[in-house]
Amino acid sequence: MSDLEPLLTAQIVPPDRAADFLRAMDIEIEDLYAAVTAGERAADALDHFAPPMAPGFVRWVELVAELRRRLAATGRWFPDNRRGQPASRHIASRRTLTVMSGDEATGSAGSAHGPRMVRRKGTATADSFRPDEVLFPLADLRPAARFDGALAGTWVLLYCDDGAAVRLEVSQPSGFDEDSGQFTGWMVRVFLDDWRPGDRRPGDRRSPEAGLESGLGAATDLQLFRSVA
Repeated sequence: MSDLEPLLTAQIVPPDRAADFLRAMDIEIEDLYAAVTAGERAADALDHFAPPMAPGFVRWVELVAELRRRLAATGRWFPDNRRGQPASRHIASRRTLTVMSGDEATGSAGSAHGPRMVRRKGTATADSFRPDEVLFPLADLRPAARFDGALAGTWVLLYCDDGAAVRLEVSQPSGFDEDSGQFTGWMVRVFLDDWRPGDRRPGDRRSPEAGLESGLGAATDLQLFRSVA
């Protein structure tokens, strides 16, 4: 077991505050939705000849690639890979953001322990969490100091596609258990509105009164729904 104990209660940032919170970390919420759109589009492009596990893998690959591409384009992040674990690293604060598939607790405050990863992480990934590695050093998993108004350290974009919607959160883990291959808990959980296919063009722009976010990508229709769980 990890010697890091999870916090009993995570700080919850609701969807209506998510954009401002993430912007303070140099993360634009539109880039997160654009990455999800890219992942869903890539998965949907597969036909029935693809292996059963292909949609999930392809979705993750394209989501990670698009998110890292967009973060790097800001000039404030750069792609970082440690033992095959892809992440984006913030140049000034050194915080990291990685992407993982979460379970049904993703994006929901109803779970006492918060989300878990769909698949436990193996030895190579666990090794990347050791203190002599850069991705998840123990110092990053202790209560984090604030940097320019936002928490530094390790962050994870968790997503869960339940068939009707993609539930999303950007959260900071409190520790990692090498035996279970799971995070032990969460210090901060930033909930995003659910992503769903819909009849609104993601590239459309409306007046502020219309409430439609802009810059969410292209070619895939989507709607954003406030999570009530």
